[in-house]
Amino acid sequence: MDTTRIEPIPHYREFVVSKPPSVNSMYRFANIKGRLVSYMTKLGKDWFSKELPKIKSPIPSIEDPVMVGLVLFTTRMTQDLDNIFKASMDLLQKGGVLINDNQIVRITAEKRKVSTKVEECVQIFVHVLP
Repeated sequence: MDTTRIEPIPHYREFVVSKPPSVNSMYRFANIKGRLVSYMTKLGKDWFSKELPKIKSPIPSIEDPVMVGLVLFTTRMTQDLDNIFKASMDLLQKGGVLINDNQIVRITAEKRKVSTKVEECVQIFVHVLP
């Protein structure tokens, strides 16, 4: 009899990552043979390679619909809150937390002021929905 214990997939996960660069500086477009193709810049690749180890885990990917909560801790309250969405969602998929970021059916976001650049980060909450 196999007594190997299979751990259930948690219905809640939380991560803290550094504040991502703006979407406009992470992704670019090029016209290749008449087709518009998107690609990731070096800045984007560097951010992902630094942040992926923070969210990778041996826990299997979530397969169900999820709600994602984002809290941006920033020194600049004038910064656009929506600039953190794409990078954060892509990170969840690339890190294996989600199978595909199209599983995200609800997003909540807020920003909070911090005093120094060192404190800037994004807190990501992932809740599995019933």
